[in-house]
Amino acid sequence: MNRFSGPAKFLHLLLPLALLTALVTARAPQPARLISGTVTDSTGQALPGVSVWVKGTRINTYTDGAGFFKLQVSASARTLVFSVVGFQKKEISFGRDSVVNVRLQADASALDKVVVTGYSTEMKREVNGVVSRMRPGLAASPPFATAPMRAMNNGDEDYDHRAENGFLETSRQALTTFSIDVDRA
Repeated sequence: MNRFSGPAKFLHLLLPLALLTALVTARAPQPARLISGTVTDSTGQALPGVSVWVKGTRINTYTDGAGFFKLQVSASARTLVFSVVGFQKKEISFGRDSVVNVRLQADASALDKVVVTGYSTEMKREVNGVVSRMRPGLAASPPFATAPMRAMNNGDEDYDHRAENGFLETSRQALTTFSIDVDRA
């Protein structure tokens, strides 16, 4: 005799299927959503180049020239971090909001920690060697302006002579690919 009959037979098959579906759904990635907004300073001026990232992840972007940013975040993301040189870093919890407008406060002490090295910037603690300071408004003379001009080539340089292979016609003699001068052909 059959152990399950009628509707109980279908329940016996349906229960494992429901458990499997629940397991797969629980591990499915959460859908992403778009967060956007603008970043301004304390006077309301747009701040370009502000680094915006989701706290605890590598998801990031930068504000454009108008201080605007767009960022795809997972549904579980809750906090954005805003950072730029010269301003205090700020963390904003956005919850379910899709538009986040941020006002950053100037931080004069942060500028003291930056050292300009040629064409890049380094933090003071990371610079090794000699660092000099210049008074504002004083420019250094370019190195190419003070370097003496080198002498011109007078054509007296001597090069070793190289003999060219002569042109060989295939209709008169058998050739290999090593004997053919493709440059003169």
